[in-house]
Amino acid sequence: MESVKTAGSIPFGAPKGWDQDKDGPCGALPVRIEPWGPANRRNHISTWRPSPEELAILNNGGYVEVSLLDLQPPMAVGAVGHHLDSSRRPDVTLSHADEATGLGYDEHGPATP
Repeated sequence: MESVKTAGSIPFGAPKGWDQDKDGPCGALPVRIEPWGPANRRNHISTWRPSPEELAILNNGGYVEVSLLDLQPPMAVGAVGHHLDSSRRPDVTLSHADEATGLGYDEHGPATP
């Protein structure tokens, strides 16, 4: 499947300490960040489009696999058919506290505390 850039997406890059030579290649995944739940936790959403070949596999009873290296965060996988536009997404602004604690993100992924 191919990742798709959506309105408001930012590149989510390799984790801190990732060594391309030792750990292998790690590209940037476009994600958008939306609040989730009563505590407004950060929900990192990546959007994917199956190829015609993958659609044929799925339509013939195939499955979708999700691979997460080293960490199993809470996650969900689903199909969406609506137009992904910026009008239904809040702007995401990182506070200085987020940046200081390392909870923020820059163009390479998690910001360095």
